[in-house]
Amino acid sequence: MVIFGYTIPEEKIVDFAIVYGGHLLAAVTILLLGYLVAKAVRYVAVRIMRRAHLDPIIINFISKILYVMLLIFVFIAALNKLGVQTASLIAVLGAAGLAIGLALQGSLSNFAAGIMIIVLRHFRIGDVINVNNTTGIVEDMNIFTTTLHTFTNEKLVIPNSLITSNILTNITANPRRRVDLVIGVGYNDDLDKAADVLSSIITADARILKEPVPFIGVDALADNSVNLVIRVWTLTSDWGDVRSDLLKHVKQQFDKAGISIPFPQRDMQISFSQEAKEVLAARPLAKQAEEELPPAKPVKATAKATTKKKSS
Repeated sequence: MVIFGYTIPEEKIVDFAIVYGGHLLAAVTILLLGYLVAKAVRYVAVRIMRRAHLDPIIINFISKILYVMLLIFVFIAALNKLGVQTASLIAVLGAAGLAIGLALQGSLSNFAAGIMIIVLRHFRIGDVINVNNTTGIVEDMNIFTTTLHTFTNEKLVIPNSLITSNILTNITANPRRRVDLVIGVGYNDDLDKAADVLSSIITADARILKEPVPFIGVDALADNSVNLVIRVWTLTSDWGDVRSDLLKHVKQQFDKAGISIPFPQRDMQISFSQEAKEVLAARPLAKQAEEELPPAKPVKATAKATTKKKSS
């Protein structure tokens, strides 16, 4: 048999097929069976994790990692069956992985942070969080980034490493939140009357919870006012509306009850030197003398009239 211009005896071709054909068939069989086994293992793992009520992101991540690792193992086993030295191949892959890891340090840090976020589960999709002075609703989470939908209708993509390296506030983590307000009243106002007005406002709002008991007390004797503090509890979903309505009703009811809400004031005292005082004292005399002087004659008009008389 002639192949590419070379004559190869048929006996050698038969011997090659007998020796390596079986290895090739076995490698193909390993690949096919390994692929089917990897898919079956992934399917079973997903069902087990769903029964355990794990987060969908965790289920997806673990199943993908398990599936890829099984395929790599199957591929190496097939190469080994063909007689390929897999030890050197693994060393090459390891060196390549190290080089890629050094080149993608930032991405790998986001990857590690993504695993921490998924495993620790400090927040979930739909929660309202605050990260790095930015507040929004968690719209999507993956291994590298987290997507927030802000209240100004903006889409914000945050690297996961930024989330794990900063203070994270999960605003909707608990079903109830406390509303804290500081209300200032004048020093001449009746504190008991002001407290009664605040208590009636709190009682009239059905969204304010009875337990824990609402608190009203004096917080501080400030420079311009006596500060009263209000602490009430409400559902997390009602927190913003309750806070806004409380401020509105406090202003309205205080106006009806004649209770003042002071604002900062400053008393200024101006002192003058003796020389400045003499100058200021002399100004009224100068003004009086100016008023007593006869009005000035229209010089320009007289000059024009004289000129006309001479020319005539």
